Amino acid sequence: MIPAVSVIVPVMRRPQNAEPFMASLMSSTDQAHVIVVADEDDNETWRAWLQAMPKGVGRVFRSAWPAPGGTFAQKVNLGYRMAPWTNWLFLCGDDVRFHERWLEAALTAAGVTGAQVVGTSAQNASDDWSPHPLISRRYVEKQGASWDGPGVVCHEGYRHNYIDSEICAVARQRGVWEMAHDSVVEHLHPAFGKGDDDPVYRLGQSFVDVDAAVWRERHEQFVEVAA
Repeated sequence: MIPAVSVIVPVMRRPQNAEPFMASLMSSTDQAHVIVVADEDDNETWRAWLQAMPKGVGRVFRSAWPAPGGTFAQKVNLGYRMAPWTNWLFLCGDDVRFHERWLEAALTAAGVTGAQVVGTSAQNASDDWSPHPLISRRYVEKQGASWDGPGVVCHEGYRHNYIDSEICAVARQRGVWEMAHDSVVEHLHPAFGKGDDDPVYRLGQSFVDVDAAVWRERHEQFVEVAA
C-alpha cells in the first residue's frame, strides 16, 4: 500500500527527539512515510533516528553541505527529492506532537476545498500561516511551493526562519490555501512554554533579523509589486 504522505523532517543535534517523534507519529497514522535529513557529521542523531525508525516506515539521510550542515530549507528540498512517490508532503521539525486524526482532517480539508497547501494547527499559529503545512506533490512539481518556481519546496535564501511564511503566502496568493483547524500537529517550542531552550533553537533565533530582511524583500518583489 502506498502511503498518503511523505513526512519530511530536517533534524539537527537532538537525538533524544527521535523516539518520541516516531512514537507520536505512528500512534496517529499508518499512512506516513518518513524522510529524515540529518547533518553529515551528526552521527549521534543519525543513529538515534535509524534506531527509532520501524522497518519500512522511512529512511534517514545525511546532508552533504558544509558544517554545521544544511539549513532547514536545504534539508527539506533534499528530502523532497529523496522521498518516494506520495500525493502529499508534510513539513515539520522534530519538536512536534501529532494529535489523533491530524492527517485525515488535513486531507479532508484538501478534498473539500481543492487546496494544494493545507495548514495544520500548531496550537500557537494564526489562520493565515502554519509552521507545519501539508503540500501537494503535483503542486510542487508544476508550480513550486515557494516563489522560486517548479520543483522547489523551500527558498534556500532563508537560514531558518520565514520558510513557512513564504510557502503559506504563495498559496494564499494563488488561491490554493486552506487552514484545517482540527488537524493538530502541536509545536513543542520553548517560545510557547512547551519545550526546553537549547543551542539548536538559539542558532535558529540568531538568524531572525537576516531572514526577516529576506522575507521583506521577497514579499515586496512578488506580492506588493505584483499587486
